[in-house]
Amino acid sequence: MKVTTLAVITIALVAAASAQGGGRCTDIPITWSLSFTYTAGGGTPTAIYSDGAGGSNPSYSDGVDGVTATIHTCSGTDDATVDTNGTTRSIGWNFGTVLATSSTSGCATNTPSWSGTSFYDHSFLNIRHILYAPPGFDSTQTYTFTTRMVSQLNNRGTKTSNLFHLRMENPIVDAVAAPPADPTANCPYTDAKIIVTHYPATSSSPETWVAYPDPSSTPAQVGTLLQDQTHGGTLNEGQYTMPFQFTISRK
Repeated sequence: MKVTTLAVITIALVAAASAQGGGRCTDIPITWSLSFTYTAGGGTPTAIYSDGAGGSNPSYSDGVDGVTATIHTCSGTDDATVDTNGTTRSIGWNFGTVLATSSTSGCATNTPSWSGTSFYDHSFLNIRHILYAPPGFDSTQTYTFTTRMVSQLNNRGTKTSNLFHLRMENPIVDAVAAPPADPTANCPYTDAKIIVTHYPATSSSPETWVAYPDPSSTPAQVGTLLQDQTHGGTLNEGQYTMPFQFTISRK
């Protein structure tokens, strides 16, 4: 049976709590802001954005409107996630810039009928190992590193076992040493690295991270759409240009 990203995280959290002899572990509550502008790309519109109307950008804050937004310290992954599934909030997606499909690539096995469109979805987003600090740096300093982004679209597909995921799992990043979870995620183009800039807490602002795809990759900001398969594994469903800019802060 296919285990979804959310289920894996839940299992890890339960295991961490058991390892502590039943003691309570609390993850770090955070707030996500999904910008409409990709600053690193010269101010172009983003392809993953807030559900705010009229250009506004209401944030996604842990415990508000049913949203769960945390850094997973208890499981040991230190991933920053936001989950809008089953809430009044949603996340905007624009798959309008197609790079490779089943008809243009030997990698994609199928291209969903909704590709090339924009829509809102009660999605899950994950920036991997956001608490990573380069050697010689700590949380009191400003620094930059590279990592991966994974996601889950919860309102696409016909079965819960066939969910779609937009992933940027570049094989070589600073924060994650393990190989990409999805072997076909870098075909035909290598997914963009996610650049994260860390800003330390000050007397007037919380510790903050700004995450965005590397604008220098070729092609730029490429992400791969994958779909879960009923009997395990994922299939490549095409690649798209997916610029975004997430600001993640401690509450």
